[in-house]
Amino acid sequence: GWAGRASPAWSAARSPLFVVVGDVSEKQVRLVAHQFEQLRGLFVTNLKTDLDSGRPFVILAVRDEASLRGVAPWFWERKGGAIPAGLFSRGSDKDYVLLRLDVADREGGYQVIYHEYAHFVTGLAFRALPAWLSEGLAEFYGASEVREHTVRWGRVQLPSGTVQEVNVAVAIGSATGTAGITTAVDPSRTLVMTGAVTA
Repeated sequence: GWAGRASPAWSAARSPLFVVVGDVSEKQVRLVAHQFEQLRGLFVTNLKTDLDSGRPFVILAVRDEASLRGVAPWFWERKGGAIPAGLFSRGSDKDYVLLRLDVADREGGYQVIYHEYAHFVTGLAFRALPAWLSEGLAEFYGASEVREHTVRWGRVQLPSGTVQEVNVAVAIGSATGTAGITTAVDPSRTLVMTGAVTA
């Protein structure tokens, strides 16, 4: 199994919707749980829905590439195969994310995980979406940047390689769970929104 690797001690944390297990400190697994709750809060605020699948959501947070190799050795079985920063999988009774914590601070470090999580969330929120809209939303939210107290979303690279932004700020009141949204639109900039959710 994933947690079958001996050596460093494993820690666990539980949030309202996520269980995080990792070969890192308890503080780090709590931070991962908090970050995924922040990302979930972004979707709850924007989609106006609860987004609880009713299934456990397990996140395995590993320290680095060596730890990943210990829990998912199949990525090294094919010579020249890609080594992921993370993996999203829907199981028969649980949903899983496997992620490397050493890529968190890289530009776009968790973009694939957030992209796949966006597909998961929009699948809960909407019965069916056209493929173009599903992919568009996943790309839009996949570029999210989750920090301890904020979530910035919607920074999308255009085919020309430029990044265009429209500023949106969402503040979530920690005591009330309410949100306020402000939007500033520059008509010369289109297609992209950048937002922030603050807890």
